[in-house]
Amino acid sequence: MIKRFLKIVATVVFILAILGFWSYANMDGFKELKPLALNNCSTITGPAAAEDMVVDRETGLAYLSVLDRMAVVRGEVKSPGQIVVLDLNSNPVGYDWGESGVPTDFYPHGISLVNTIEGKFLFVINHRADGRETIERFSVDGARLIYLETLSHTAITHPNDLVAVGPRKFYVGNDSGASNAFEKLQEMVFGVGYSTIVYMDGENGRVAVEGFPSSSGINASLDGKFVYISGTSSRQLRSYRRDIATGDLTPIENIATGMGTDNIDVDSEGTVWVAGHPKVIDLIKHFASGGVKTAPSQIMRLSPDATGLLESAERVYTSMGDDIGASSVAVNYAGKLYIGSITSPFILTCDTP
Repeated sequence: MIKRFLKIVATVVFILAILGFWSYANMDGFKELKPLALNNCSTITGPAAAEDMVVDRETGLAYLSVLDRMAVVRGEVKSPGQIVVLDLNSNPVGYDWGESGVPTDFYPHGISLVNTIEGKFLFVINHRADGRETIERFSVDGARLIYLETLSHTAITHPNDLVAVGPRKFYVGNDSGASNAFEKLQEMVFGVGYSTIVYMDGENGRVAVEGFPSSSGINASLDGKFVYISGTSSRQLRSYRRDIATGDLTPIENIATGMGTDNIDVDSEGTVWVAGHPKVIDLIKHFASGGVKTAPSQIMRLSPDATGLLESAERVYTSMGDDIGASSVAVNYAGKLYIGSITSPFILTCDTP
């Protein structure tokens, strides 16, 4: 009986050891990074991290989703976040809290700017302190944001990023669809797809994509015919052909990025820029240590061919986190690459490679 018990214990320990080894490897624990620097870099300092940003390329104004996310993780956050407007034409060296007309209960995450014949509109994911997950819609008048309405849907449960495709139309990606701890473990360790992409058509909402592996970023091509979605756990950028009339998404290609992909920017030439985390295990350690341990950063560039399909991802920047850690967005504008972070209270700006 004792021998049988010891055999069972040894088997369980062996299985757990194998799972631990596999999960550590799956989260890039054994990956060796090769730094790749950018040129002529400087910082634009601020009161907290700009996890996401969009640029109005007609005016050069950047809209930053600013929040002390490390304080949120520690449960110490005392004040809400803000949408900060930054004039990139003025060679800024810093940014600060401003009066931008946001609601009082405002903890922003992903943002999206859309220019339509009805005007310019900014959509912002808001993780409200009361537990509600909402989308705040603003009218944009230069540096002035005019709050219009709050939108929500039962399918929008863990929103991370969104892309607006009309005055009230948008797609939003849930970064988790797990309903219990076991499913959450499957998402984080094994990359099982429980997430969804939700489409709001201006009046109603519905799930457009099911079984997605933890979406952290989403954007659309300049002509609106393609939607790009980052798969964090799958380390891919997935492209979908979009039916503009119905909003339906049809999968067409998966491109490996070799990192935990985050937010996506599409520049004025249609080139796709993706920020992310080349060692996910270090990102976890970064948060667990309260920011003491650094998290590497990485930027990938993907260019569309004549048909609109994206070519393979090209690595343009890899950092061990000493210049900026936990990169979450990279925006290309006027010969400069602006890199934001989940936790670093500044933007790194370098020459576009």
